[in-house]
Amino acid sequence: MMGSMLIAQEKASIVKGKLTGIPDGTQISLFQQFERLGNRVGIDTLKNGEFYFEFAPESYPANLSLRGGEGMNGKCEIYLEKAEPTMIEGTGNFLSAWRATNSSSEQRFINGMADATEEFALQIDSLYMLRNKAVQDYISSNGEDTTARDMMKTVDAQVKEIQKSLIPLRFAYLKENYNSHFSVSELLAIAEYYTDIVPKEDVRAIYNKLDDTYKNTLYGEGLANQFIEVKVPQEGEMFVDLKLSDLQGNAHNLSDFKGKYMLLDFWSLGCYPCILAAPELREMQSKYADKLSIVGVSMDTKKNMWEEATERDSVTWTNLSDMKGTFGGAGVAYGISGFPTYILISPEGEIVKRWSGFGEGIFEEKIGEYLK
Repeated sequence: MMGSMLIAQEKASIVKGKLTGIPDGTQISLFQQFERLGNRVGIDTLKNGEFYFEFAPESYPANLSLRGGEGMNGKCEIYLEKAEPTMIEGTGNFLSAWRATNSSSEQRFINGMADATEEFALQIDSLYMLRNKAVQDYISSNGEDTTARDMMKTVDAQVKEIQKSLIPLRFAYLKENYNSHFSVSELLAIAEYYTDIVPKEDVRAIYNKLDDTYKNTLYGEGLANQFIEVKVPQEGEMFVDLKLSDLQGNAHNLSDFKGKYMLLDFWSLGCYPCILAAPELREMQSKYADKLSIVGVSMDTKKNMWEEATERDSVTWTNLSDMKGTFGGAGVAYGISGFPTYILISPEGEIVKRWSGFGEGIFEEKIGEYLK
């Protein structure tokens, strides 16, 4: 079995699996997780119930996940602390029931959480299978399939009910197993999305117990920011000055670009609309060079991903980042939750326009009046 082989400068880890209840020919994908962005790094086709990957990350530790092809849902989390084999065992099409085995203490934490919550996780996997089918039907009908639309709403409501049982189980496990990298990401998710189920003060109580090793991570910083009140500037208010760096490591303040209108562009490698927006941004930069400074603020947390996105989008405007993504820094100061987000700042430093998303001609529509 040839499998998927990816060779890099570090020693490779083998990820292989033995599955039952899944037909041969099913595709299995291996993703590497970079905070909130997943990048597929390998794909293999099931043969005799087996799959095989050989993968070398740029560095260890590495957070990976397995995802299935058509007719499958959920994911199986893998944490590699060093180059070593990881064995996957699983039955059926819902990956919440699969388990990875290696020597990592983080992997033991992940498996413990999965064991404690499997019943409800499998219910959600099953419901999302229905939702995925409804989404496909809705898209293929150009939004006219009301049955598919209603199915999506029904599934969302059912998932929300299941989460009322699932989230307390996750939190109970975290109360007893809080010192791990994976636990900090789980606590952050609860603090961000489930405070109607678990009060934020209860999450803070666990955060206060964390070792500095876990507090001093991007997830830890993001979690800490959940417990402070951040005044996000809105239209009509003054901008927040920040110090950011370019790809060469040179520091810049946003205030360096005052004197013209300044368009902040919050973007990332995993943002498809950002790709579509790039040509129009270049056009705006050229057309209004004497009146407008475009300042891209990358939300990627790894420099190589920022560099890849810069080359992909042929970025010619000012290109800065603090490498904190949405966990801290610029992302928190400006309340960024989706990409792309655009903020137009007047020459005097006042925010005059703010919006998210891209559509053809949107820059002329939104900000052309200020530049003519």
